[in-house]
Amino acid sequence: AVLPDQQNQSIGSDLLKFVEHEISGSIDIIGTSFGATPKLCNFWQQNHYFPVRLAFSKESSTGEHGCVQLKALTENTESLVLDLSERFKHNLLFNASQCFHDIEQELVAYLLGQCHSDENETLVQNFQPLQRFIDGHIPFQQVNLDIFNFLEKLLTNNPEESKAFNKHLSLLIARTIQQLTVPTLCKKF
Repeated sequence: AVLPDQQNQSIGSDLLKFVEHEISGSIDIIGTSFGATPKLCNFWQQNHYFPVRLAFSKESSTGEHGCVQLKALTENTESLVLDLSERFKHNLLFNASQCFHDIEQELVAYLLGQCHSDENETLVQNFQPLQRFIDGHIPFQQVNLDIFNFLEKLLTNNPEESKAFNKHLSLLIARTIQQLTVPTLCKKF
């Protein structure tokens, strides 16, 4: 780790590049494990690492969920790392309401923003149900999956959106991905 007063000067990234250069040719994949925060996820994303695992419980040493991220160092392992990242994305989305309801919505956004995604996916297939919900014609339960799919595509196809985090995005993640109840949302927001 880089001392706090020395951060944001490319010291950590330069050190990583040096290590990656020194081990290139002898190692196929390099990895890291850390207590997940949006700031650390951003650092690893900038250095082309992909999340592949998030611990279900918080680590006693950091008070954060442990996160494992990988980077392929050879062309032969790129597809493996991308596949693992895609699998992580689906596991995170599936487990968010059961195992990860306590993590900050900003962290969910950052992790999804780091995941590999199919660039050819369109953001929203059909706005009609969303518009009908906005206009008050159908209940939330009928568009929950549409909003869920929208958020998944928004965050994984547009990683910059995870960095432009705001309360509206936080509320959508909390309700649709983490499935927090309305009373819980009222207390939190």
